[in-house]
Amino acid sequence: MIYRHQYDHAVRKKILIFALSCLMLSAGAFVNPIQQGIQCVTETNLVKTLTSIQNTSDDVYLVEGNWPLTNVPLLAGKNCFDSTQVYPDPEKWRTVDPSGQYETIYNRFSHISLNLITDQTRFQLQSGDLIVVDFCVDDLKVYNIRYLMTQKDYSSLSGYKFVLVGVADDWNVYQITYPTAAKETGD
Repeated sequence: MIYRHQYDHAVRKKILIFALSCLMLSAGAFVNPIQQGIQCVTETNLVKTLTSIQNTSDDVYLVEGNWPLTNVPLLAGKNCFDSTQVYPDPEKWRTVDPSGQYETIYNRFSHISLNLITDQTRFQLQSGDLIVVDFCVDDLKVYNIRYLMTQKDYSSLSGYKFVLVGVADDWNVYQITYPTAAKETGD
């Protein structure tokens, strides 16, 4: 617009600057996320349920489901194992992948979608920033995971005790208790 019209007059330049400034301010004012706040996510039933669960600060949550729901425990102030991995943490994954077979998959910025299975843990790169982890239920103890947020029913899984401590919408929150190792009796 400036090059098309000749704005040699100071008044015309000021009018143009004022008009463009009004246009920019009015367009940006209606999309400002600060007007909404974060109450739309922190006031959900799921976050309220997670917030009400009393646990220690070193307890770890695991979310079985798809991103972005893997980040919900973070909104409640909880430590979450499979939240978005902003910085790669190869040490965390080497415990279940000691050979480094999947290092090219998990050594990146990534969103993590996790499924519990009874077979060996494996990784799959779904897209450039989405990793699907089929996580062996026996590896839960390795990471000291104490809580599970899932839409499935794990109350009858053998070998582990899953105690339902919260329900919100379609989600179940379980506290995990691991079996104690059998003690040898020496006669």
